[in-house]
Amino acid sequence: MANITHAQTSRITLRGKVIDQATKEPLAFAHIGIPKIGIGTTTSEKGEFEFKVPANVFEEELTVSFLGYKSFAKKVKHLRNPSTIELVQTNEGLLEVEVLGPAAVENIVRKAVKRIPKNYPTNGHTNLAFYRESRTNDDSTHIYLAEGVLNVYKKSYKSSKEGQVSLVQGRKINLANPLDTTIQRGFTSGHMAPHRFDFVYNREDFLQEDFFPVYDYWIESMTTYNGKPVYIIGFNKDYNAPDKYGKKGKNVEKGKSEKGGWSWTWRSKRPKKITARMKGRIYIEKGSYAIIKGNLKLRLMV
Repeated sequence: MANITHAQTSRITLRGKVIDQATKEPLAFAHIGIPKIGIGTTTSEKGEFEFKVPANVFEEELTVSFLGYKSFAKKVKHLRNPSTIELVQTNEGLLEVEVLGPAAVENIVRKAVKRIPKNYPTNGHTNLAFYRESRTNDDSTHIYLAEGVLNVYKKSYKSSKEGQVSLVQGRKINLANPLDTTIQRGFTSGHMAPHRFDFVYNREDFLQEDFFPVYDYWIESMTTYNGKPVYIIGFNKDYNAPDKYGKKGKNVEKGKSEKGGWSWTWRSKRPKKITARMKGRIYIEKGSYAIIKGNLKLRLMV
């Protein structure tokens, strides 16, 4: 018998938690959605989720997926609300690492970049997302914590314009006095992170042709996603690579000529040195070459 009943409204709210079946530990940032209607979200750092769906989706399947785990699928009408969804680690999560040379691994990254137009949306779409931000003082002591649920509208990956973000619900906690909790109408800074930290949409330098020669790429391990093998590729500055420079440009200077008119002088600009500014790892599905995840850090430029 269905555990979710029809409400006198056009929408219902699904709530729950995603955990590891064996350890019972929460799985943060697992992907949850109803593919048939294109609605989805991700779990919070505590493995929890909450999102609104149309009330007529009872016959549709809700799916949950996470790297290294078997995907979960169940009709909405058979879910408890709230529900605890347990994911099982796959034996394929310990796939044998392929032994590939640096050029072959770099070629995997090149193929992934080339496939971006096929693997990423060509139309705008909306996601529900969990967001958290904090601020510290000069002693690195946290001053406040803010978190909330955001509606994120992402434009097509062919568009050069940034998308929009709106706040669904949020709160702010004064950590100097944890009892001082307020409902927050907005956030201080990084709520635009879903756009500005989208390294695929923004084509961070390690995904750009000009920067491939200054990066070193290698396969760290392999895992699975939705039952398909995934490369875990590490990258960092190639310390053995020779210095590389971009194309020369030109500056134009305006001044008066001897005859009293205006003249322009072209002076060559020094070409800019191309330097690797990031390090980390990216997850690329073996068959489709889709980039499905990334853990990135800015390098200390020394």
